[in-house]
Amino acid sequence: MHEKTLLYGALGCTAIAAVLALTLRNGSGNTSTQIDISPVSLVDAKTLASAEIPIRLTSSDGTGLRLQSLRANAVVEDPLALTEMHLTFENPESRILEGTFRITLPQGASLSRFAMKVNGIWQEGEVVEKQAARRAYEDFLHRRQDPALMEQGAGNEFSARVFPIPANGIKEIMIAYTETVEAGAPYVLPLRGLPQLGSLDIDVHAAGSRAAQIGGRSDLGFSLHQQRITPAQDFVVEGSKLPRSAGLRSGDMAIARVVPFASSRPEPIASAVVLVDTSASRGLGLPDQARMVQSVLSKMNPGAPVVVGCFDQEVVPIYEGKAGGFGEKEVAAIIARAALGASDFEQALGWAGEQARRTKSKRVVLVGDGVATAGETDAQKLKEKVERLRDAGVERMDAIAMGGIRDDAFLRTVVRGVLDRDGVVLDAKLGADALARRLGEATSSGVPVKVEGATWQWPRTLDGLQAGDEVMVYARVDAGKPVKVSVGTQQFAPDLRSTDRPLVERAWAQAKIQSLIEAPTEDAASTKREIIALSTQHRVLSPHTSMLVLETDADYTRFGIDRNATVDILTVKDGRIAVDHEPRSWEERQARFEAEKYKGKAAGEDNRRANGGERKEQPTVATTTPQAVATATAAAPAPMASAAPAHAFRGAPGDLPADPGALARDMDGDRGGSASDSRSRALDDAQEFGMIGVLGTGEGGGGSGTGAGFGGAAGA
Repeated sequence: MHEKTLLYGALGCTAIAAVLALTLRNGSGNTSTQIDISPVSLVDAKTLASAEIPIRLTSSDGTGLRLQSLRANAVVEDPLALTEMHLTFENPESRILEGTFRITLPQGASLSRFAMKVNGIWQEGEVVEKQAARRAYEDFLHRRQDPALMEQGAGNEFSARVFPIPANGIKEIMIAYTETVEAGAPYVLPLRGLPQLGSLDIDVHAAGSRAAQIGGRSDLGFSLHQQRITPAQDFVVEGSKLPRSAGLRSGDMAIARVVPFASSRPEPIASAVVLVDTSASRGLGLPDQARMVQSVLSKMNPGAPVVVGCFDQEVVPIYEGKAGGFGEKEVAAIIARAALGASDFEQALGWAGEQARRTKSKRVVLVGDGVATAGETDAQKLKEKVERLRDAGVERMDAIAMGGIRDDAFLRTVVRGVLDRDGVVLDAKLGADALARRLGEATSSGVPVKVEGATWQWPRTLDGLQAGDEVMVYARVDAGKPVKVSVGTQQFAPDLRSTDRPLVERAWAQAKIQSLIEAPTEDAASTKREIIALSTQHRVLSPHTSMLVLETDADYTRFGIDRNATVDILTVKDGRIAVDHEPRSWEERQARFEAEKYKGKAAGEDNRRANGGERKEQPTVATTTPQAVATATAAAPAPMASAAPAHAFRGAPGDLPADPGALARDMDGDRGGSASDSRSRALDDAQEFGMIGVLGTGEGGGGSGTGAGFGGAAGA
């Protein structure tokens, strides 16, 4: 059936508005408040196509797999949050498929669990050195067995190769990740961009309130339960609804939140070179990015001279003049250029240096996602290119980070520690007013951080610090001693809340891994070994490790992976973070599985006897959602993608190719001829296919691709 026929048919099916309700539960569960949300109007295909897709599973030939259900359980123990997601995908084809699962996590989040259901049993992924994991995956793939391989891609995107996906069957995947929630910031579960879900169930528990501490469990709950829904927005629990704390502590491990500076110092932009990323990964976000540049420039000194250039695998000047003169004409020029090609930061920095020398500009501002795919891609090595900006008279470089998939750590590395004054990395979601203000404020660098009596701490110094910036300090301090933190000349004695060790320990391990990535030792090999050791020991994925799922214990033995001990898995049970001591032995798991099946059958038989031999159906639970949550609305599902090869696609504007992500990656990776020729060919192809403005593309191997995984809206 044609994609548009499916789309319009589904629009009619989902015209009935969803009624959502709010449930805020206290510790005793005796009170609840229900709020009805008004129905929403239908959205068209273009609106759906403008959203980035946070979760998708796409077969190697572009066949879309439907996300049948999403169930998420989360606990917020400020300043940390653990989210566990159970995803069920449906294969519409009458053949076995291999697919790629992709998920975009919040910035700074660390993946701690990846499991796949094999023969009715959850098989947990083992953290393995990356190259060894790839070898094992390929070996078992050729044997037609059940491997899965999860790796970190570009920035905050994680991808997994999954096989097999049963013909006309389902594939169940479980993931869990931890993240830091800044003071006052909301808890967000990304949903916008997903196609229609058969069922959506979310339960978020907020720990840390006085009642929760006394009762030993969470007393605040936020939930949403909906059938046949296309989320128009993310699930958001506003920061004002969450109990806050100065940090967490478990034994000798501590995480403290401090805000060193309360007052700011002005450092207005007198002149600047602005680099705007127009590579393929900017895809759907390019129009918003162009308008954001205009808004920020309008908030600056209108008379400040600026030079604006677009960069991908080449650099093209867009505007030169006063900041106040950058208008709709320039916005249209950026949008018309379209998001294609690779990201060559090395070339862009060279061009910025030439313009700064010519115009005597003192500042450089980068706008983009920080995902480098051409030229020099190592952030540490790119510092040498940044150093040359000093010779051109540049004193400071800042970055505005945009996009769902982005690499903030890359951007922080290149804007700090090189020029006379360190820059800042700002989230575009702050808005034009806040962005312009922060760009016009001075930063402080080399600020020492010390934790009294700590055997290890991170960070040790702070760079690019501005007024109001929150700093998370990780340390190991004797369990019997209080945690005292000094930042510069200021002293802090945060009142840390005691909690169970697993969550704090994994966050501590992730911090140590990040410290090694951002400040590697002189011996690169030993740094890599230490990162791998921390990653495997604490079950935290890193750039040098993968999570590997094989079918039996003998499979792991062949590759020297120990499966004799139990594995501690962080999970959410009864509104609390718990440790599930999963047995690694296949035989033990099989025995547990059979025992649970028997227990379920016995309970069902007792129920039938109690009801006179008749089975009683349980009532359906009412749909709920918090007002603090951005409303998830019923909208049009996306069309199912066809299985035609991407390069064979020909269609009317607005139609999606079978695997536009593959086509985009091909565009991004095309190095034949000059950069200009390569980009021109890609642009011509995209215009011929009717993809400009609709197709969301990825960069290199880690790019996000499109919504073909759900047969629907494109993502970036």
